Amino acid sequence: MHTAFGLQILGGSGHRIRNVEATGQGKVSYVRFRLCSDSVFEDIFVHDGLFHDSSVDPAKGNRPAFDVIDDVVQGIHFIQCRNCQLVRPRVRDLLGNGTYMNIENVVKAYPNMRSRGIAVSASSNCTLTDPDVSNVDQGIDVTGSEGHLNLEINGGHIRNCASAGVSLKNNVQFGKVVGTTAENCGMYCFLVGGSNYMGHTMDCDFVGCTAINPGYNDIQNDLDGPPVIPLAHSGFVVYTGSPPPEGIRFLDCKAVDRQGFYLVGDDAPFVSAAATAATMKEAWTGYTGEYRATFSNGETRMVTLTNGLATVTWAEKLGSAVTGHFVSLPAKMQYGFLNEAPSRTPVERRPKLADCDSIGQIVAIAYGFDDEAGPGDRP
Repeated sequence: MHTAFGLQILGGSGHRIRNVEATGQGKVSYVRFRLCSDSVFEDIFVHDGLFHDSSVDPAKGNRPAFDVIDDVVQGIHFIQCRNCQLVRPRVRDLLGNGTYMNIENVVKAYPNMRSRGIAVSASSNCTLTDPDVSNVDQGIDVTGSEGHLNLEINGGHIRNCASAGVSLKNNVQFGKVVGTTAENCGMYCFLVGGSNYMGHTMDCDFVGCTAINPGYNDIQNDLDGPPVIPLAHSGFVVYTGSPPPEGIRFLDCKAVDRQGFYLVGDDAPFVSAAATAATMKEAWTGYTGEYRATFSNGETRMVTLTNGLATVTWAEKLGSAVTGHFVSLPAKMQYGFLNEAPSRTPVERRPKLADCDSIGQIVAIAYGFDDEAGPGDRP
């Protein structure tokens, strides 16, 4: 039904609730646990949800589309809970009518945008065990102005999410994600970031997690103007904030990804005007084929990359020279580990990698990560 909640448990302690199933049309939350303590919720199953939101973002009201503004629905919502456990939650197929501009400036339907599988807000000492989430916008989203303490996610499989698999953002402190796999997420598999007026994210660990093939989505990330994908396709990304996240550690994590490419340009001569080829710093070890890339001079080309070769080619000549080194961000490229704003993080508190492996991208250290295991072990 078009109601705010299917099941809501408001307050109390010592709850033991299991085997709840919720489905159908709705908005807000199918299942919500609020102000609960010392409780266990097992085998909560939310599936095949459908929402219709006719609101349009005022800033984009001239588009022939429904610019659904923010999270319309979540499968399971933990809010202001203490010492609670969510065991074997399952959420899948929460869809709606959101349409957005893609990188080709074409309005497209993105049915799984603006839905969250599991949302956690303002909770402490809570545990999520073996979550299974698929075909939503954000798989597990830990966020909210009041902050979070000692949240732990153990195991589970998050997949086919429009933007992020697992997000820890907006004042998450002492969080831990252990043995979780995020696969085929539209922008990034694991996201750490964000701050708010009450604090910022810090001292969170990712242990034994696996990110597989991020970056299928071609949405513009809600940005107006020319097609842009800012740092979108990453297995593990530490995102900006003011201040940015601090004390984030990735331990024994793996990113199964495709390699990005770096053009030679740290030293002159740079790529000249009328060029149709350039040399990369590292040989390409990804898939052979064409990729859309935007050069640092603002020109966009379909470039050809060949596995094993350190050259990149394109058919149409450049109109002007490339005058500085850069990282190109083609739509099908992926990063294993990426720190979005390394210069803003105190050196002693910047993200750390230990015994991590990235199948494709090999230069994560250049982006402001510390390597606890030494230079021979860098992803």
